[in-house]
Amino acid sequence: MIRNASGDHARAWLARHRVPIAPGRCSRVHGWWQHQVGEQLRAAGGKVALEYTAGGHAFDLYAERDGRRLLIEVETGRSDWLANLTHLERASADHKAVLWL
Repeated sequence: MIRNASGDHARAWLARHRVPIAPGRCSRVHGWWQHQVGEQLRAAGGKVALEYTAGGHAFDLYAERDGRRLLIEVETGRSDWLANLTHLERASADHKAVLWL
């Protein structure tokens, strides 16, 4: 059972069960999807970065393959999604996507 308010027991449980721990301030659901999509992009031969900063904004995922660039925002309803879409629209990338959950 997870009881420690500091999260130490929770983080140990997540590590034991190989559940990715959410980076930064995002939720576990957000971090899980970020990790899963990143793994799929890596499996397809892409170079992947999480929390990729461009133009002063941290995008959830950045992938590059064969000289093409992809930016992805993962939206779980807990962020300022409109601002994230605005940053995505203004960003320079060959492809842009939003994963809505």
